Amino acid sequence: MSRCASVVLAVGIVVTTPLAAADPPPTPAIVGLDCRGEEPFWRVRIKPDGATMERLSDVGRPAQVFAGALTAFGFLQPPWLAWRGAAPEAGGVLTVVARQEPCHSTMADGPPVEFRAVVTFPTGESAVGCCAATRALERLD
Repeated sequence: MSRCASVVLAVGIVVTTPLAAADPPPTPAIVGLDCRGEEPFWRVRIKPDGATMERLSDVGRPAQVFAGALTAFGFLQPPWLAWRGAAPEAGGVLTVVARQEPCHSTMADGPPVEFRAVVTFPTGESAVGCCAATRALERLD
């Protein structure tokens, strides 16, 4: 093989070698949920510093504030989230368990939100609803 042919062959190999695919950027962590249900109406807003709960029976009263923490089970497929917290004036524990799957409101039109939830109120009653996730902002440095 001549020297010129070797160079052409080497160039051909470099050009035809596929490039490695770049890893997709990581999905920002979920830091909160905005959960709602109907029949009867309820809403639980979970943030890093706690959660608030509103129910139809609480109209005219301020939302109850609960201390607790959100736990992500991202290794499960589909992913699950759990939040449990207490408020001294509520007389019990508020629990939200959410599974990542499309969830449509039973009383509103529009696209589905990301999570389906089961909530257990401090009274011991349970209800189902949908949750929209709040994700942490990515750092741009």
